[in-house]
Amino acid sequence: MFVGPEASVQFDRGNGFRFRVIAVTAQSAYAGWVWLDGVQLSPDGDVIKRREIFVCADGLRPAPPADIAATGSTTTTTVTA
Repeated sequence: MFVGPEASVQFDRGNGFRFRVIAVTAQSAYAGWVWLDGVQLSPDGDVIKRREIFVCADGLRPAPPADIAATGSTTTTTVTA
């Protein structure tokens, strides 16, 4: 998922970041807000660090796909006759 300023004012610097959720924690929170345990991802999908973040669920967005150019990952199919 994508975490940016819509999710919390603590993420208003920069362009936000991609986040892979491991768990929604059981900590109490205000209505509509959640604690998420997961890992922050680089633009190419590599793990940067594990984090626990407090966010407004309505502010979370689907993450864009990893930057294939940055990873160099491609899929090649060879067809032989």
